[in-house]
Amino acid sequence: MKSFQNGRPISYFFLAIVFIAGIGASAAIFYGLPIQEQNGGNLDNTTVATVEAPSSSASSADLSTSVSRETTKVTHSPIYSLADIAKLHSPLERSTALHIALSEANEDRVLALLDQSKQLDYLARVQTQAVILQKLVRVNPSSALTQIAEFNQPDSSDVLSAMFSEWAQFDLHEAISHATTLDSTGKQAALEGILQERIDLTDQKRREIAQQLSNEQYAINVITLEKLNKSIAEPEEVWEEIVQHAQNDSDQLELLTQIAQMWVEKQGLEALDHIVSSLDNKQTKSHISIAVFRELAQTNPRAAFAYGVNSDDISPYDAEVIVVAEWAQFDPQGALDAVISMPEEKMRKSSFKKIVETLATYNPRAILAELDSLPNNMVKLATKTAVSVLASSSPLDAAAIVSTMEDEPLKGACIRSVIHHWIARGGMDAVLDWVLKDPDLEFQRTQSTGYVLRTLVEHDPERAMRVALAYPLGEDEVGPEDSIIAKLSRIDIDKAIEYLPRVRDGITKTESYRSVAFNLAEQGLNDKALQLLKQVPDYAKKTYLSRWMSAWVHFDPTDVYESLDQMPSADIASLAALKLLTNDPWRKHLNSEQTEKVRAHLTEEDSKRFKRLSLKTIETQRSWR
Repeated sequence: MKSFQNGRPISYFFLAIVFIAGIGASAAIFYGLPIQEQNGGNLDNTTVATVEAPSSSASSADLSTSVSRETTKVTHSPIYSLADIAKLHSPLERSTALHIALSEANEDRVLALLDQSKQLDYLARVQTQAVILQKLVRVNPSSALTQIAEFNQPDSSDVLSAMFSEWAQFDLHEAISHATTLDSTGKQAALEGILQERIDLTDQKRREIAQQLSNEQYAINVITLEKLNKSIAEPEEVWEEIVQHAQNDSDQLELLTQIAQMWVEKQGLEALDHIVSSLDNKQTKSHISIAVFRELAQTNPRAAFAYGVNSDDISPYDAEVIVVAEWAQFDPQGALDAVISMPEEKMRKSSFKKIVETLATYNPRAILAELDSLPNNMVKLATKTAVSVLASSSPLDAAAIVSTMEDEPLKGACIRSVIHHWIARGGMDAVLDWVLKDPDLEFQRTQSTGYVLRTLVEHDPERAMRVALAYPLGEDEVGPEDSIIAKLSRIDIDKAIEYLPRVRDGITKTESYRSVAFNLAEQGLNDKALQLLKQVPDYAKKTYLSRWMSAWVHFDPTDVYESLDQMPSADIASLAALKLLTNDPWRKHLNSEQTEKVRAHLTEEDSKRFKRLSLKTIETQRSWR
């Protein structure tokens, strides 16, 4: 596992770039970037045993004895909590401790560890949860499936693949049976895990499994690549043999990609010249280049970066996005050094932006603790990215951070991100409690409440309406029930109309009727819009009519024209005529004869208004010439 920790200081850097006016030069300042201590919650208060590596001078016999002794020592150590494991000194120790903790754990203990893992940063979280769910699927497969159903993409695919890899080892039939019940993304993840683990199966059996999971081609590709790995000394020969027909076949794209990766691995980056030049299909070229660069970035990022920046066939932007993003995960200082050396200022800035974004993704707590070290133009990106990532695993922690923000526009964006992730994790009650009661959200409360209620209304419109109506309003403030009506009018117009009388009088009711008017026109329910006019309060009628007629003209001007003579009053007919004329200044929908017929419906007041608007249109046309 990479960097399984949530509390140890790590020797990351921090960055500030100083752009010299007119020159675009940049300087880098490095800081120690600690990850703040976070307690994941202890399962017990036991002392954690560590595994000390034997000295390099030890004989092989000594080494064997040492390993045996230390393995025995750790095997009999107590169950760990993730907070304890995070304090260990090396990735090997942390990985060993986690596996030992799981080996002795019952279902309740495994679930407790899984709950603690939600506090970890992204990369450590995914890797740790994969191992924990591999244990859980052995203890209780149904429980493992229930837990993984709560995961969000893309985490769920990686973890699901790991879980089915373990399941396929001890109960292949049940693993396949449950995999068939998943959606297409889940089936693919399960298939990858099963075939990765069960290499002992015959080729025919693996193809049968893939057929059951709706992707036989994947098994064919896996089998083909295995044979290629065993027999191909020169991937170039195989590439030349299949590239012309395979590059236009999406089913063979992954096969072609992996042959390209094998070729580059054997012969180096010069092989990429041949690969890229032999591809005519732009989409295939892009896919394969990205895959090769991503793999190279993990082993030789400097060479991959230099190749991408100087290549005529691959855009420097692709090199920046792929290589820098991968490189910054394990060597941010090296990535930054390479970026600083780029001659083009625009690319340099965008590459630095990618580094900041990557760090915010993989170390959100750390970057949030060091925002003052960033250039001002990177703070918003880093904050939004880090808050979003943190909220996906620890929405309560993210909410606490967001509440203290002073930049109100940035705070508003981050609030919406926290709300989105918190609700996705089933935290509707907690979200409502936060946005309604947190004193630090005073200036964001109305908008934030509306944002939450627009989601709640999809599942429980009655509860959403009750919450909205209980929300206190300031003078001239639009109540959150307007958000409910606006959302309902798009998904259930009859329910929206049913709730309209409950909306508070004044500007909130006016805006709510306005939303319904637009959506009635968009859905072609203009007879219903006309009927609804009877219940619109007098103070809101003008706004309602104007919005409805504008939308009707926008969505179906022909229908408006043909309905002029059937309008219920001269005033409404005049409004319809005015909207037709003013929304069609270039005469796209009306010829001269039709225009005159429409103008005949204008009242004297609207006729004068139309003339004034026409003069403004003429003046605008002249200014464009």
